[in-house]
Amino acid sequence: GFAAKQTVTSEFHAYSDDPETPEVENVRAEYGAEWVTEFKCEVSEKLVYLTRVNVFSNMEGLQEVDVKWDNSLAAAVAPYVDVTFDFNLVYDRDISVAAQIKEALAIGLIFKFGTEAD
Repeated sequence: GFAAKQTVTSEFHAYSDDPETPEVENVRAEYGAEWVTEFKCEVSEKLVYLTRVNVFSNMEGLQEVDVKWDNSLAAAVAPYVDVTFDFNLVYDRDISVAAQIKEALAIGLIFKFGTEAD
């Protein structure tokens, strides 16, 4: 669908400034089309995979596509322990011509307070 995307910064003006104007802008607005897809798969009772992809193309054409792709794999490995692996990919040509990747592994302890109704 139709979308508006804003980049706001107070220090990194390379991401928000239009070099063709004499003043330095802190906000950059882009208009275009956006596609968002989300998928959740319960592999088993204790294993869940979630993925979400956002694709934005401004009015300059398909060569200017921004992508944000988030993936999460969560597993309950013990009654009080969860493990989550996250993989995120961001590609925004305004920021960098290379894709940015973030991976994270988290281990969490689960505490439940109160009583549960049967």
